[in-house]
This record gives sequence, structure tokens and C-alpha cells, in this order.
Amino acid sequence: MIRTKSTIWFLLLCAGTSGLSAAETGQQSVGGRAQAMGGAYTAVAADVSAVHWNPAGLASLQRQEIGLSRSDRFGVGLDQTYFGYSLPLGDNQALGLDWLHLGFDDSELGLGTSKINFSYGYRNGIAALKPFLGNTAIGLSGKYRSYSVDLDGENLTSASGWGFDLGLLVPLPYKIRFGLTVQDFRGTSISHGSGVSEKAFSGRYSYGLAGRALEGLTLTTQVDDAWRFGAEYWLSGLLALRGGAATERHSAENFVDATTLTFGFGLKYRFATFDYAY
Repeated sequence: MIRTKSTIWFLLLCAGTSGLSAAETGQQSVGGRAQAMGGAYTAVAADVSAVHWNPAGLASLQRQEIGLSRSDRFGVGLDQTYFGYSLPLGDNQALGLDWLHLGFDDSELGLGTSKINFSYGYRNGIAALKPFLGNTAIGLSGKYRSYSVDLDGENLTSASGWGFDLGLLVPLPYKIRFGLTVQDFRGTSISHGSGVSEKAFSGRYSYGLAGRALEGLTLTTQVDDAWRFGAEYWLSGLLALRGGAATERHSAENFVDATTLTFGFGLKYRFATFDYAY
């Protein structure tokens, strides 16, 4: 089984830059709350994981936040680790930092991809513009990407590069919010250890809507590499029940096989929240 998994990921990531791009073309999900809601989080972005999902969401955070998560992606031993930190600079702007790592390691093969974001979010705070823009927020992330592959203790390849993400959140009538994220704006290039540089990630769009249908109930939808839907319901502000679905847009499989269902819950006590997603 170990050799089978190693072969799969070795072919995926070592086939060249195109292999890496294929592995990360889709939206990576981080954070138990967002994962439980089917990854439909671009228009929500209401915690420290906004650094990853939509940097514009940072501007609405009113206190420092630290987020940690870990998961086994696809159930094959591919470890995903995430850390995020946000720092408000006032009522309408904030800084954010996060680190996302995907890695696999056994006696034969070691591989990993990492992404570090440095983000800034600003929300309209000009009273004269409130009637026109409301709490519209914008965000910008500069990100550093790297990956490496080792086989039997020897490094086969490594590469790194810088890219940018843009984010937008616009309030709409009836407590609805529109969110837009442009990942790898104008593409991201990486440089290999040999000195060769090439464009590895093309720009990708993620947009969606989120709103409160009832007190405590949030519904959200999103389009990126998949059609995504999510829901969250808070009970007495202490327990959140969540569910969602994601259907790959360009999959050759039928609708049912291309759809992944998700669910989870959140527990809140004072300043701390524990989230679980499956």
C-alpha cells in the first residue's frame, strides 16, 4: 500500500511543473468550518482563515485570532497542516499571515508543497461613502510557494516562487454578501534549483454569495473549480451544525460521482472555538 501511494504522488508531483499545477488547480480547503460547508467560504471569510479564502474578510475581524488545523487529505496519508494569524490595525483594516503545507513521507518518498500568505484587508470606513459602498472590503495577499521531492534520501527536485491573490467583499440587500477572490493574479511563476523559471499557476476565480436566511442560519454558495453549497446553524451561540456539497465542474464522472458531501460541527466557549469536518 505504501509503495502504491508513493507511486501515485510521485507521478503526480514529479512529472514536472504541470504535475504540480494539476495537483493544485482546484481550491484547497482549510479550516474545519469552511471544509464542513463544502468549501463555499469566499463570501463568508469570517475568521482567520480569510487569509487563505478571501483576504478582504480580514478587515471585519475585531481582535487577534490564531487558527490551527490538521487533516488527512483523501484518506491516503497526505498530511495537510494549516496555521493562521490575524492582527487588526483598527476598526477597518487588518494584517494576516498563514502557512499551508501538504506533505507525504515514508521510507522511500518524501514530498511537500508549502504556501505562505502575507495579507492585508481594508473595509470602507469613510462616512461619506457609506451610502454607496457600505462596508465593502478589499484585500491583497502576497504569497510564497515552494515544493520539493525526495527519493531514498536524495532530493530530486525543488522549486519556489511568488504570487498574488486579490479579494473583494460587497454587502448586498437582505443581509446578503458577495465575495470574489482572484488567486494567482496574472499567474505565478516558480524557479527550479537549476535556475529554470516557468509559469506554474494560472489565475483562477472564486466567487459566491452568503446570507442569513434566519437568525443563526447562514447559507452560502460558490463557484470555482466546483459548484459549492454550504449551510451553518448556530444553537444558542454555542454549538454550530454544518453541512455542504461540492460538485466538480469539469469532471468526466457523472453528477453523483463528481459530488462530495461534507458535514461537521463547531463548539464555542468564550474566546475559543473547536471545529470538526468530515
